[in-house]
Amino acid sequence: MNIAEVYQALEQLENGKDLIDAIKGETSRLNNEAKTTREKLQNQITTLTGERDTLSTRVSELEEQAGAGSNSPEYKQLEKQLKAMSDKFEQAETKAKEAEAKRIQSEIMAQTLDAFTKANAVDPQEFARLVANDIKVQDDGTYGYQKEDGTIGTIQDRTAEWLQGKSWAV
Repeated sequence: MNIAEVYQALEQLENGKDLIDAIKGETSRLNNEAKTTREKLQNQITTLTGERDTLSTRVSELEEQAGAGSNSPEYKQLEKQLKAMSDKFEQAETKAKEAEAKRIQSEIMAQTLDAFTKANAVDPQEFARLVANDIKVQDDGTYGYQKEDGTIGTIQDRTAEWLQGKSWAV
């Protein structure tokens, strides 16, 4: 049983709307939690960037003081610290980008599934998987897809377009 079938079954029950709202509330809470984690990682990236820049400045100062000080122990230690900070920064940045990409894909899939469910599709979850890759984040932060005429369509437009002419799918 997929989520669309669960929603349909819940709608038939007494207080089914409340149960659906509770499920959607939990989904919203998880999305907010992912957002908080992403923001935390972004703050760590900002902090690490500042520390990296401070170390770079300090290395430059020490090089000037020591002349050709690239062989000095202080220089080598700072160079190691700089490399370690750069590695941490790159790892944190990668994690933040991955978390954001997962959150976006999850949101797109949920909205696409919801659109197919509202359109009474036979297998909304499978159909959502088929069209979810067409949907991208637009410049204004909304989700949409590029229509054949070059305009941007909504997720609901995409599901209607996909279902059009496929009477077996509804």
